[in-house]
Amino acid sequence: MARVKHILLVYCLPCLAIAAVAALYGVYIGFPKRFEGRWVHRVTVWSQEKRFQYERVYYAYTGPDGNEVKHGTFQRFDNDFLVQQATYRNGKLDGPIVFWTVLGETTQEIYYHDGAPYGWANFIQGKLLKMRQEVLQDGRPVAVKNFDRNKYSLQFKCGELINASIDPDSGQLSSIAHPTQHACEQP
Repeated sequence: MARVKHILLVYCLPCLAIAAVAALYGVYIGFPKRFEGRWVHRVTVWSQEKRFQYERVYYAYTGPDGNEVKHGTFQRFDNDFLVQQATYRNGKLDGPIVFWTVLGETTQEIYYHDGAPYGWANFIQGKLLKMRQEVLQDGRPVAVKNFDRNKYSLQFKCGELINASIDPDSGQLSSIAHPTQHACEQP
């Protein structure tokens, strides 16, 4: 029995202590991780008013000039509830910024590509109300996808080849096999 206690004290207790410290470090500071080929570290901004509550959590790396560059998920909290989430790539917004109420209902989305906005969507009680989103091909806007009055629509910019159609109920875009018509052409 004394030998078992000795083994527990010498081997198991230090291992448990190391595991507990590592777990706390992971929760409060965060281990470096890879995001799209880059090593990033977690940055946690704590609430000034309430102890042990996050305000913002995001990932970043240090750029060549020594400044912090956001790269990865960015999250903002209000009283421990996630209220905003976005993705950064090399310091630029890339993807949707999503906003929620403290009850978890989506209120708005703003769409970004390489730091430039290309659309938005508004929600009421978590249900899509209105949306306007540019459709990008080869990095340039060629059409606008809309949602209004519970229907989706697609409008190509003048001169663009009409190479897609949209399902008015689901908003799903489908390619047109052999497009020949351009937008704003006179028949």
